[in-house]
Amino acid sequence: MIPHSEPYFSGNEFAALSHCIDTGWVSSAGPAVVELSKAIKELTQSPGVLALNSGTSALHLALIGCGVQAGDYVVIPDFTFIATANAVKYCGAEPILLDVHPQTWQSDIGLWIEWLNENGVKKEGKCFHKKTGRCIRASILVHALGNPADAFKWAAVCKEWGIETVEDAAGALGSMLQNKACGTIGRFGVISLNGNKIITGGSGGLLLCRDLNDLSYLHHLSTQARLEGDLYEHDAVGYNYRMNNLTAALALAQLETLNYRIEIKKKIYQGYRSYFSQGIWPEIIPSAQPNYWMVAFINPDQEELFQKCKSAGLEVRTLWKPLHLQVPYQNCERINKISFAERIWKQGISLPTSIGSFMDGFPSLSAII
Repeated sequence: MIPHSEPYFSGNEFAALSHCIDTGWVSSAGPAVVELSKAIKELTQSPGVLALNSGTSALHLALIGCGVQAGDYVVIPDFTFIATANAVKYCGAEPILLDVHPQTWQSDIGLWIEWLNENGVKKEGKCFHKKTGRCIRASILVHALGNPADAFKWAAVCKEWGIETVEDAAGALGSMLQNKACGTIGRFGVISLNGNKIITGGSGGLLLCRDLNDLSYLHHLSTQARLEGDLYEHDAVGYNYRMNNLTAALALAQLETLNYRIEIKKKIYQGYRSYFSQGIWPEIIPSAQPNYWMVAFINPDQEELFQKCKSAGLEVRTLWKPLHLQVPYQNCERINKISFAERIWKQGISLPTSIGSFMDGFPSLSAII
């Protein structure tokens, strides 16, 4: 069986982790945390990078940095992993769920503009919901499946309306748009180092910041808002969101082979496209360079194809169940016409892309076709 998204270890990870243990640097303070932040800063050309214990923690801090507070609205895609919505709830805010475009599977910008013109009103540089009077404080643009969304157009629309932009680039490390790294176009960007990502620390997340004042403030909050000194003084409600040195060391060792991993992922994607050419695939927008983290397409006969794939040794999966069908978010306001997010869930097939399983080339899938 070819596993769906198993981590790939290229060789230096054991030495990196052993060094942490030998030196005693295993907690949230450690040289690897600093080195990882510097490496990601150089890779993405982000002015500031904060290493954290998860991508969800990074999303939460990003929303705090945008000033999101109880009673606000945050616009997010209906097609995304539930962590995107949960981070909004952590702030006491409410998500507004935007459907995705049938061609790209990314947030439907045209639908968003149409809704804003009908339901938004600008006051003192901010956007408010006409009906409820609540502030639409921020938006989260997800680069779904590692494919770049049109972050430049999205951020421009939001800026015009006084809405902050956070890029959820959880699975998009290494993905580029117009030669800029995904996660560096909005006010904040978020990258995940979870076990199924192209680079993993076992866990962990990275917060990309355009403003170093934001970086300093959110770093302070991530350390339980503890002031310097030995008196255990805290000046705000803080969070235990710091990354540990073991996670950082593992991610650093993996980062050495990022370009190679992207090359293999692209070959996997191309192999599947040739076999499943009749499927409906998400389009890659012009000037985008994906990392091909996750490979998926739509097939109306999802259940039958699932069984064929599994019989041929492929661990296939469905894609994310739309947020409006999830229990905590069933009553959220929605922006949709056809609910393409539902179609992706009902007919979408996520194919295995575990790098280690494709080192000897792409397998024959003649039993499926």
